[in-house]
Amino acid sequence: MKNLTLMAAGLAALACSLAALAGPDFAVIEKGRAAKRAEQRAQRRVLQSDAASEPAAVRPQPEQAGAADQRGS
Repeated sequence: MKNLTLMAAGLAALACSLAALAGPDFAVIEKGRAAKRAEQRAQRRVLQSDAASEPAAVRPQPEQAGAADQRGS
């Protein structure tokens, strides 16, 4: 009887510890990465649409930016 009780306790302990031994849940990790990428893409689209809606006079042109740097020095 004692052996049967010990075996049952051992099996119960093993069953409870299997979740700890299983390792990382890669499906959850990949789902989180995909969500983060989608969030970054959406943010990039918002920033690009904001930049596209600015008037051309506000956005510095490449040659104007270089000329301003040369005049300041």
